[in-house]
Amino acid sequence: MKKLGKAVCNSSPIIGLAILDSVYLLWEVFDEVYVTEAVYKEVVSRGRNYTGSNELSKAVKDGNIKIYSVKDTVLVNRFTGKLHKIK
Repeated sequence: MKKLGKAVCNSSPIIGLAILDSVYLLWEVFDEVYVTEAVYKEVVSRGRNYTGSNELSKAVKDGNIKIYSVKDTVLVNRFTGKLHKIK
């Protein structure tokens, strides 16, 4: 199967796929998978007992998902209100 290139993922697909024990599908379908630091914190910082926390932490540790550091915070702040922001 040909992979679909790069993907940036928010928390919902990670949590949903974790419920199905299928987070691995992200790196099987895409060449590269990224989450922002905010998404990583949202999913992992809640603790090991939350759905998706262990899966995302392991995927990053294993190099299957990469953490992306947002460089244009002005642009991100312009979308605040349209997209939710985790503090």
